[in-house]
Amino acid sequence: MSQLVQITLNDGTTGLIFKPSGIDSTGVATLVNGNGIIVANKRLSISSRTSTDRRKGTIKLDLPVVVDETLNGISQPKQVRKAYMRADFDFSVLSTTAERVAARNLLMGALNNALAISIIDNNETIY
Repeated sequence: MSQLVQITLNDGTTGLIFKPSGIDSTGVATLVNGNGIIVANKRLSISSRTSTDRRKGTIKLDLPVVVDETLNGISQPKQVRKAYMRADFDFSVLSTTAERVAARNLLMGALNNALAISIIDNNETIY
């Protein structure tokens, strides 16, 4: 069993520190990168569950974009949009560590592939 601990993820420009926020009653662990303004918090959630024959899990990122809005001389943060990323995994309980490691590495490679980069980073479509 893994312990929920602080992690650092690089967004391509800097390391973002995600601190444990808690584990809810359904077993979803949440980590938060924030500066004290709740609407601006970036959230990473990780969950796993096991049935009689499957081991399933989900990793999610919620990434808000916040700007300061000034009305009548009062400035306050306003969330203008939010991006979501999600990765699901589903393995047989009979899968080996090597199979799971290989699958994770393949997914990381797919996300670093030129096709995924053009779709995600450049907002392109496939033809």
